[in-house]
Amino acid sequence: MDSGDKKIHSESIFVDSGAYSLYNRHVRKHGQRMGRHGRELATLPGRSSKSDYSYYDLRAGSDFRAFCDDYAGFMKKMQGRGLLFANVDAINNPELTWQIQKFFEEEHGVRPVPVVHGRTPLKYVDRYIQYPLLGVGGLGHQETLKTYCSWADNLYIHLCPKENDYLPLIRTHGFAMTSWQLLCRYPWWSVDSATWVKLSAYGWLYVPRWTEEKGFRFDRPPMMVNFSFRSPRLSERQRHYNNALPTVRRACDKWLAKLGLVIGSVDSEGEVKEFGVSSHHRARSIANLTYLKDLEESRPKWPYPLDVKLVADLTVKFQRPGIL
Repeated sequence: MDSGDKKIHSESIFVDSGAYSLYNRHVRKHGQRMGRHGRELATLPGRSSKSDYSYYDLRAGSDFRAFCDDYAGFMKKMQGRGLLFANVDAINNPELTWQIQKFFEEEHGVRPVPVVHGRTPLKYVDRYIQYPLLGVGGLGHQETLKTYCSWADNLYIHLCPKENDYLPLIRTHGFAMTSWQLLCRYPWWSVDSATWVKLSAYGWLYVPRWTEEKGFRFDRPPMMVNFSFRSPRLSERQRHYNNALPTVRRACDKWLAKLGLVIGSVDSEGEVKEFGVSSHHRARSIANLTYLKDLEESRPKWPYPLDVKLVADLTVKFQRPGIL
């Protein structure tokens, strides 16, 4: 189904339009500059003369028009299969993004999920109020947490007005959104991110804080603890499970016990001897995904009101996750 269907299912699959790859290639010029050691460098829009959006040409015969035509054909072919399709948005160019949205609707009769990013003026957001779902870009594109939240606070005050008891007028989906601060600050309908699996690959686990009185705490930022036997954190104080304070290790042990996972071990050659969070990235992925599911279950059921106490003064007050 596309986003025009009012009965969007909570288990719909979101299809990536490739917009971020196009932005990297044609606006940031990623891959066209090489660093001293052969590494590809991006030409950042904020640090170059002017962002070049000339690739986003919807006239007949252009490469971008052909890309959008193919994407529209795919949307039509997959209709009725529980899929949601993001617009091919021109990141950081809301006017062009609106033109692309209308192109899909008027030329192809399909209605992809509209997308906005940090600093998008609210006048563009108003154009999407009629849609049942709005995609909201997460941190990135040289945004800091503070500047992003300054914009997002205004966005959600706009989408969750007082006259509606601060309840959201439409659903919102957060792209690349696994920051505890952002997840708990706004009334999302859904989010996605690959951060959790990347952290797993490098040895990190989300570990919820634990107290005797309340058990595991999902109303506070998680601790970040490294478990990998290969991690350079092994030689750094309080950067690894092996070096952590007793209270931290106790919380880790209780969390692993709840998950049915163990520390694990490797042999002298580094091969897995016992499957666990120190010896295999898949065990860490299981732990991190479970943490996010438990965090989701701890949140109010959508729709729930915006917590205006957090955003009313547009002042960002953060607790950072503990890197231990």
